[in-house]
Amino acid sequence: MFYFFSWVEQLFYREDKMLENKKAELQGDHETYKAYVSLMEGCVAAWNRSDAEATAAFYAEDLDYRDPNLPNGIHSREKFTKYLRILFRLWPEQQWTGKIILPHAKPGAFSISYNFRFANGRKSIQGFGIDRLEFEGDKIKLNHVYLNADQWPHWIKQ
Repeated sequence: MFYFFSWVEQLFYREDKMLENKKAELQGDHETYKAYVSLMEGCVAAWNRSDAEATAAFYAEDLDYRDPNLPNGIHSREKFTKYLRILFRLWPEQQWTGKIILPHAKPGAFSISYNFRFANGRKSIQGFGIDRLEFEGDKIKLNHVYLNADQWPHWIKQ
């Protein structure tokens, strides 16, 4: 048992050090880090306005978007825009508040944690989530969304 905990502690220590080094590297290239953060903030602002076209403009033409409604994903900006129009019509009140941005080892890749709330006058759903984002240039190429997965079917059925 002692060796197991020592191994786990060492693994977490190494991962913490790798994360610290990656953050320092990205923050050292302050302009690149700042540009990614600005893109993420712009995308969230468009999402919070329930603006399908403005939100989709932050995504690549051949994207990979997945959320609890779309486990197989959407792979084109055109279909993504249609999905957002429907989503925002059903849930016009959107509030997504970022908490932590965690850079990955791959350049332009991040995990983002946040709190969310969306509503439609009859129902309000709130919780927390995390997204995996990968950029290609200044566009989001991959966005996998994870929202309190165990609660999702219950919320939607109500």
